[in-house]
Amino acid sequence: MGAYSLFLKKKLNFSRFMGFLSSACAVVLIVFYFLKFIDPWIGVIDISYLIGVTFTSNVTCQDIKVGSPWQKLNAFMAVVFYLIAIGLLVYSLVSGQISL
Repeated sequence: MGAYSLFLKKKLNFSRFMGFLSSACAVVLIVFYFLKFIDPWIGVIDISYLIGVTFTSNVTCQDIKVGSPWQKLNAFMAVVFYLIAIGLLVYSLVSGQISL
């Protein structure tokens, strides 16, 4: 049982680290937006993607700690935010707000 608990601890710590890292990146993007270093569209698209990453990392965390209901909700919200990011990216490219 010691090897399995070590595996779960590593998995939990990795998901916490990814959630923290994506949240920190989102805060940096917000600061860059207010300092006018990045385009508003790029900031919103990246932040919605990073929120999806945070929910994805919570899927792993909820699987270990709590169980299925919260895991499904986090997975659903991750998919929603990934779709929002893709939709915003496509809309901003089509409307000419950003370009490659």
